[in-house]
Amino acid sequence: MAKHKVSMRDIAKECNVSVATVSYVLNHSENEKIGHDTCLKIAEAVTRLHYKPRNSVKKRKSKQVGVIISCKDNDSPGKRMSYYDLASKISSRMKELDFETIILETKDPEKDVAAISKHNLNAVFFY
Repeated sequence: MAKHKVSMRDIAKECNVSVATVSYVLNHSENEKIGHDTCLKIAEAVTRLHYKPRNSVKKRKSKQVGVIISCKDNDSPGKRMSYYDLASKISSRMKELDFETIILETKDPEKDVAAISKHNLNAVFFY
């Protein structure tokens, strides 16, 4: 007899919360305010019921790559053009390989790398 795979719905029922609340807790959503006691109750149920997440669409590869160009205010126009020329060549080659390219110019690389990392990119080129 096949063993029942525990779902988020099972966790929600066990904790008397919505499936959405369970999802927010398991995915560490920063946009939702969920109480510490509720998070703890869900975490305990996950452990007790041996919950294992299913393969999600979110974890699949996106067929996208990113090119981040870090420019300084004092970079010459020629230097900027060489960055964009290289980005264009990367984009053309990626298109041949059936990938989309996201190109981003930044003056704050740390902030923008964090933002672009949410796109589930296959690769990022940083200049």
